[in-house]
Amino acid sequence: MHSLRLVLSLTILVLLTTRGVMSRADEDAAQGARPARMAEQALLLGAVRAGSRIVAVGEHGIIMLSDDEGRHWRQAERVPTITTLTAVSFVDALHGWAVGHGAQILATSDGGEHWELRAGKITDEDSLFSVWFRDREYGLAVGPYGYAVTTADGGLHWQRIHLAAGDDAERHLNGIFADTKGTVGVAAEAGHAFISTDGGVTWQVHTVPYNGSLWGGLVCHDGSLVLWGMAGHAFISHDRGTTWTALATDSDQSLTAGAERPDGSVVFVGLGGNVSYSDPALNFKSITRETRQLATAVVLVPQGVLIFGQGGTTRMGWPPQVP
Repeated sequence: MHSLRLVLSLTILVLLTTRGVMSRADEDAAQGARPARMAEQALLLGAVRAGSRIVAVGEHGIIMLSDDEGRHWRQAERVPTITTLTAVSFVDALHGWAVGHGAQILATSDGGEHWELRAGKITDEDSLFSVWFRDREYGLAVGPYGYAVTTADGGLHWQRIHLAAGDDAERHLNGIFADTKGTVGVAAEAGHAFISTDGGVTWQVHTVPYNGSLWGGLVCHDGSLVLWGMAGHAFISHDRGTTWTALATDSDQSLTAGAERPDGSVVFVGLGGNVSYSDPALNFKSITRETRQLATAVVLVPQGVLIFGQGGTTRMGWPPQVP
């Protein structure tokens, strides 16, 4: 089964007539992302907090910054690529990494204002789907067909690793999730997840009671693990992945991103404008945004959430409501 991020790539090509998405990294670096008049409405695929700032990445190498909880946005000053960026990770207010098509990996040390190319000067067309850094030195990036690389020097050098053996070693790796206590997980295809409890040194293969692709996950405040994926499917484990229980998300749309609020309530976003949200007891309701545009990332803000995807960003209050 193809990864959702590959499907999203095709959507970009067909609907948005993206040019040069698979350009070689050296050509991209020479040109770099240009100021775009409609940058705030670009397709944004990944977003995270960098201290009090919010950083979002997307098509054409566009990286957007907000210092007022998403009310106003501006482009990063220097991004050495025009390749689509799929994911971003920050370890503090200054140090972050972004990944994307062409297996490119970018880094910043000034909160996202200026970026430099750390990897990706290659001729193949592989993509990286997700990136996570534990600190300024150790990081992990993953992509299709079991592709995973780690770094121990902030991204200057990368080493290929395998999260599993046999058929499991070839599964698409869709999304990394982690806490600050040593748990790292990778949501994968065919109901699989790879979980490490020692910071990524060793990995165990886990499966949920569902054979579809899983697009992402999170480690909840109480240590529980949550995974989500196709057709509204989501699962929770209270024993580090040994057993899984289905969550009734009140949706049949694929769920692409999620977040947990401080009170333990959870929000998922996904295809068709779907937003599924719960109370602290994980009783879910869902709504459909009027635009019905796909969403690929969600960030918590005071009294609400910021949703990222087609058309840029959308702010919704809590609980989310359709006007």
